[in-house]
Amino acid sequence: MLGRGDPEHEFRGDAHYWGVWHDAEPFEVLEQRVPRFMSEFGFQSFPSMHTIATFTDTADLNLSNPDLLNHEKHPRGISLINLYMERDFGIVPQSVADYSMLSRFQQAVGIGKGLRAHRRSQPTCMGTLYWQLNDCWPVVSWSSMEYDGRKKPLHWEVKHVFAPQLLDCTIDSTGFKAFLIDDQSSLKSDSNSMLFACELVQCTLNGDTLKHMQWTHDYLGLPSEEVGNVPLDSLIVDRFPTSYYSLQLAQHGTKQFECHGLFASYKIAELRQPKIDGKVFVLTNQNQVIIAITADQYVSGLWFESKIGGTFSDNYIDLIPNVGKAIRFMPVSENWSSELGIPEGITTIDLEDNPFFEVQSINTLLHQDID
Repeated sequence: MLGRGDPEHEFRGDAHYWGVWHDAEPFEVLEQRVPRFMSEFGFQSFPSMHTIATFTDTADLNLSNPDLLNHEKHPRGISLINLYMERDFGIVPQSVADYSMLSRFQQAVGIGKGLRAHRRSQPTCMGTLYWQLNDCWPVVSWSSMEYDGRKKPLHWEVKHVFAPQLLDCTIDSTGFKAFLIDDQSSLKSDSNSMLFACELVQCTLNGDTLKHMQWTHDYLGLPSEEVGNVPLDSLIVDRFPTSYYSLQLAQHGTKQFECHGLFASYKIAELRQPKIDGKVFVLTNQNQVIIAITADQYVSGLWFESKIGGTFSDNYIDLIPNVGKAIRFMPVSENWSSELGIPEGITTIDLEDNPFFEVQSINTLLHQDID
């Protein structure tokens, strides 16, 4: 095992890299210093308010609360979280609820950068272990799951990043690049190449098209293969703060892969407060709740925070304007419908009135009301 102080850590053996966190290096370093095998790296976040309420009174709670500080055992933990928030998001929330939520978003964004870089770098990097999975008590920590098993955004980011097949995009000073990652080697079944029709759209945050381009890629079936490289001068760079990208790969007219994201960093992106519309369909006979949701703006890091015990089919997702998304929620209590006073059968509830979860997003914390 080689540490960050050993220059060989990128070229042989496995690496514990803590330049990000202990040395306060920016998350982007994880995209630049990719080892052969990353066996440990991580970043702290606060637990949810649900967990915080188990060890202190949340009424009039502030970040200097002794109970809260007693559950952060790293001597520089809060100061490091603050530093990264200011650097990457431009704000340090004063309310504990907003601070807790942004810290969890920040953890997912930052560690996600490293995880994605490791997958894109195959076969140079062929494995990643992040620190850490879970907690042995309710605490501020590096975990992706809280003490009671509640998942943080990082846990969902890990699930998304480690999908067997992934279209991943990255932007740097040289251009916009797209990689198709296939751990199963199942896309290409013979020695003949596959032709993908690639379509990249730069849109305003409310969905209007700014730039549209197309190309084809002769796919070779590599574990991680660059399928697109667009020079920056082919895009409208001065609109990056107010736009997002959407990339689709199609074969024989059928969409096979899609990815979308912001061009600019969160500190620069002019995210707005979205108008989120949705309905919650309660199916008691199937023991599940279906969430149908849309937004008028690009929404980054849409997050469902459960009020009752249960699991989501997906979480920590982005929404592109006026394109709907459906999520399932499965309560764990056998008597959840009667406990909530919901009649048997199918019931429709407005999103804002539902008793199952609250909705949060990075937009909500950072939005700028810009005409």
